Amino acid sequence: MQLTSYRADLVRLEAEAAELDIKRDELRKQMEQTKRVIASLASLAGEHGINAGEMGFTDACRTMLNNAHPEWISAIEIREALVRSGFDLSGYANAMASIHTILRRLEENNEVEKKEEGLKTVFRRKPKLVCMGVSITYGPPKNEAVIAKAAGIHEVFNERKRRIRIRRRRNTLLEGKNKK
Repeated sequence: MQLTSYRADLVRLEAEAAELDIKRDELRKQMEQTKRVIASLASLAGEHGINAGEMGFTDACRTMLNNAHPEWISAIEIREALVRSGFDLSGYANAMASIHTILRRLEENNEVEKKEEGLKTVFRRKPKLVCMGVSITYGPPKNEAVIAKAAGIHEVFNERKRRIRIRRRRNTLLEGKNKK
């Protein structure tokens, strides 16, 4: 008798945890979008300062690339722009290594393009086209994972799977109550 009560509580709490997980993901996405909009609006308004408490290192580098667009900019110039804008790099043992890692990841995600100019490598943000709420980056994608990530397919698929699990758990819980 008590075992079924524990199982019902377990199913109910698992469903609740899954719902909270979905809400957390949605809030995280909304927060990232809001930060990008703030950075873009600050750039348009001519305010290039960065508040480290409000923006992460990757978003700060994106902002520097956006501010320089359509010009090409090197990793050293990004670091100098970050320092000029007030971003605190003292928490990074090797800020240049972090900047290079961020630029490599942005390139892998098809957000920036890279070219060699003599002995130095320079980067610039790729132009984007937004069509029906989907952001499309110009240029060939690097691989299929980038294509799926850019289209948000894997996120949609995972969210759909989570919602199906929630419905199944709720149905199981309801079936257990109806049998009593």
